[in-house]
This record gives sequence, C-alpha cells and structure tokens, in this order.
Amino acid sequence: MSESLHILCDRWLGNTGPQSDIVVSSRARLARNLAGARFARSSTPEDLKRVHDAVAAAISAEPIFSEFHEIVLADLSAAERSILREAHLISPELERHTKHCAVHLAPDASISVMVNEEDHIRMQAIVTGYRVREAHRVINEVDDTLTRHLQFAFSSRLGYLTACPTNTGTGLRASVMLHLPGLVMNGDVEKIIREIAEHGFAVRGLYGEGSNCTGDLYQISNEVTLGKSEEEIIESLLGVLDQLIVRERDARQSLFNEKPVFVEDAIWRSYGTLVQARMINSAEAIGLLSRLRLGIERGHFHDRLTHHDLNRLLIEIQPGHLMAMRKVAEETELRDAARADFLRERLIDIANSN
Repeated sequence: MSESLHILCDRWLGNTGPQSDIVVSSRARLARNLAGARFARSSTPEDLKRVHDAVAAAISAEPIFSEFHEIVLADLSAAERSILREAHLISPELERHTKHCAVHLAPDASISVMVNEEDHIRMQAIVTGYRVREAHRVINEVDDTLTRHLQFAFSSRLGYLTACPTNTGTGLRASVMLHLPGLVMNGDVEKIIREIAEHGFAVRGLYGEGSNCTGDLYQISNEVTLGKSEEEIIESLLGVLDQLIVRERDARQSLFNEKPVFVEDAIWRSYGTLVQARMINSAEAIGLLSRLRLGIERGHFHDRLTHHDLNRLLIEIQPGHLMAMRKVAEETELRDAARADFLRERLIDIANSN
C-alpha cells in the first residue's frame, strides 16, 4: 500500500507554477466545525464517528467529489501516515491521532479534506508556485459545496468557531513556502523575519508549526483570522510576499555580482557532497539541495535538473517516502544510507552536462 500511496500523494507536484525559483508552493486552508458537536479533542469516539460519517455522506453526495479517495488513518501504518504528512496533505496533528480520522484526497492530491483533526474539518488546496489566489478560489468552492450538506458552527459576532481561538473568524490560513537563500547568505533573513512577524504574519519551517526552517525554506502565513475578511487576509499576505520576493531577487543578484566565487563554491561543494556521500540525514540533504537551486539559476545544470525536480526531491528524501520507494527498514542509519544512494542515482548524471 505504501508504494501506491506515495505516488498518489505526490501528484500535486506534477506542475511548475509561476516564480517557482523562489515560491515552492501556495496553500489555502479553512477550518470548520459542525454545529452542535463538541470539538474533536473533547469528543467521545461516538461523537467522532458521527462527524466522520456526516462528512463522508456530504462528500459522497456531490459529483465534484466523485473521484476523491477516502483514506482512513486507522488503516495505515505509522510510515504510511508519515507519507501523507511529508507530502503536506495532512498535519502532524492528524498523523498522531487515528480514531475515526480520515482524509479525502482529490485525484491529483491538490485538495485534501481532513476529518477529526483539531477541528472537525480542515480543508486545503495546495499548488506549486506563486498561486495563492488560485488555491483560495479552489478551497472556497469546496467549502461552498460542503455547506450545502453540513451546518458549520458560526457566530454572527465572531464568525466560524474553531478549537483554537487563533483560527476563529474566517478560519482561513493562506501560506506560501519560500526558498530564500539570497537573504540567508547575505545575513538579512533574521531581520526580515522579525519585521514580518511584527506585522501579524507567522514564519515557520517546511512542515508548519513547530518545524525548523531548514534549507533556507520558510513558510509565511497569516496569523490573524478574526476581524478581517478573507479578501483582506489574502491582500495583506500578497503585499508582504511581493515585497519579500523582490528583496530575495535583489539579494541573489548582489551575491552573483559581488561574491560569485562564494556562490559557485556553495553550489558545487553541495553537489559534490550529494553525489559522494554514503550516509546523509534529511536535514543535511535539504540544506545541500537548497544550494543546487542557485545552480539552476546560474545555468549550471543545462535543464538536467529543474526546480520541479528539486521540489519533488525535497519530499522523496523524507523517511516515509524512502521506506516506501526503497523498501528500507525504519533504522535511522539504514535510512540515511538509502537516502544517500537515492540522491547519487538522481544527481550523478548532472556531471555529464558540465
């Protein structure tokens, strides 16, 4: 099951979106709870089952969901659940809890509807590149469709009611995953992160809340959902992101112009390690792959390596995916060795183009 699962989960990576050299992905997520039901973490198993069944019935009733896959978390192994998280289709919260929990996935996995996470429903749309508005439009359509069958907990004063007060209001979290090596390498990124946080935006790592910012990858999202409309949230986020993208482009160009040997060394030293290492953990691999993205911009790899390839590699080198693809056991050392083998196989032929 693992092998087919990881293929399904990674389908949303199939396209390359705009400004993909900086913006890895865009996502819009809505939190909803059923009216008259206790929040998921305060519910009995019977309560959770009623929510699960109600959501499943609503999805079954609508033609637009006819090709969706329902994956019941209790039917999966721990490694299989990690595949879903690594592909950004479920949260770490849902990965840890399985009782009457499920996720409904679109055929290309660009839409996922989590059931009985912190909230009864966490629905999200995720796309490659800088396409926040597209992700928001898609998830609004899903929300509108489910509203025809489900009554959500709503207050005329507060908006949608959620388990965590920070999501109350619209329940919308819009985010992008940015690659910011220019700002990291010139030493400006920490200052900019503080500025962004002071303006009401959250800055997190590759896997959201509680994860570290590894490989110059930063997830930027709105922090406030109460007191603003969804359009206002999107507009304010895009305003910050547009400025951040410009600053990153300027930082990269300055590095290319003023420190070309420094940049070249970082690129090729990273490539050399990736194609020679016999053991490598995921954090180190992500950091080294980050530098290869700059090599793409410098024209070193002659289309043998693209941003799309690197986006997929970031997920494929994660533990669950490695165990599924390489049939490797859970021991850390075996995984690190398998990861090194996998990366050598994928990257070694790049040398032939230089």
